[in-house]
Amino acid sequence: PDAKQFNALSLAYMKAGVPNIAIPQDNVLFAFLYAKMKEYNIKYFLSGGNFALECILQRGNSYKATDVVNIKDINKKFGNSPLDNLKFISTLQQVWDEKVLKIESPRPLNYINYNRNQAFKELSDFCGFQYYGRKHLENIYTAFTQLKWFPQKFKVDKRTSHLSSMIVSGQMTRTEALKEYEEPIDDEKEMADYIAFIKSNMGLSDAEFDEIMKSPTHQHNEYKTEDETLSFKLIKYIYKLRK
Repeated sequence: PDAKQFNALSLAYMKAGVPNIAIPQDNVLFAFLYAKMKEYNIKYFLSGGNFALECILQRGNSYKATDVVNIKDINKKFGNSPLDNLKFISTLQQVWDEKVLKIESPRPLNYINYNRNQAFKELSDFCGFQYYGRKHLENIYTAFTQLKWFPQKFKVDKRTSHLSSMIVSGQMTRTEALKEYEEPIDDEKEMADYIAFIKSNMGLSDAEFDEIMKSPTHQHNEYKTEDETLSFKLIKYIYKLRK
């Protein structure tokens, strides 16, 4: 996406103090995916989402990535850039594509005995894959969200959910999970490098970053949401009638 506008929007989310600051990247990715599916008349895309490693999730401190009303309101209040060069997908558009165009996203990992360590071995043998250390650390910004933003701002350690899912799916004992949980949540030097990268891309000084990290937290519904719009209420009513 347009780097300047994308970084400005991500910064607006940090300034808004909301939990899910990864919403801009998630929305832009899915907007591109759905657009390409319609362009090439593709009806299915495979999801890596799975019950084995994601069956337990903490309540709260989350929000859907497709609420464009929320995205635009946060940018209006805290952003310093227009969004005209970014393409988004709304909840209404996603529902329309799935219900009318019959776009589906099956989760094949739910239909096999999905074992994390076995998957790593197969990937390593196939293409030399090296694991990045923990769940949801697939890029710098996501790693920052999981390891610094959630714990420092919201007192949430996402390892609680991830390790609990491993226990429930029989891939780790509770003793093993507790031992891993006792380890430091991040590598101090690595996280310093990540933060320096984020500051550089977003044009943040050390003082500005520290101010953001110390500022009060907020939930997404403290800003405008699509649930308040007439069109969203209408589409939900129509689909309720169709069922």
